[in-house]
Amino acid sequence: TPNTIMYLNLKENNLSGTIPSEVALLTDLRGLELDSNHLTGTIPSEVGLLSALQVLILDSNSLEGVVPSELGMLEKAWFVTLNENSFSGTFPDVLGDLSSLLYLHLNENEITGTIVCESVASQVMGIFPDC
Repeated sequence: TPNTIMYLNLKENNLSGTIPSEVALLTDLRGLELDSNHLTGTIPSEVGLLSALQVLILDSNSLEGVVPSELGMLEKAWFVTLNENSFSGTFPDVLGDLSSLLYLHLNENEITGTIVCESVASQVMGIFPDC
């Protein structure tokens, strides 16, 4: 439809506050770029409902908490960057199950644990040198 938002790029806009759960209402969204802002809080689990999403760029903010397992529902995602935030917890194995994923950036967070190579789809194994 002509009024459908397919790509939302709001990077480097000095945005603050949290990512609203209503972002899930953008059902045709293919790309969401909110990097290099001052966003806080967690990634709303509703982001996982964006079934058409291919690109998710949330790096260089002040986001925290665990990476929601609902991101594992983004079956068309091929580019996910969450680096330079304050995410914690263990490596989200569900991201390794995304068959379309080519780029996954989680550096400069507080994520711990071991990446189990069996949990990483074959096309992203190059990102993890021990796999």
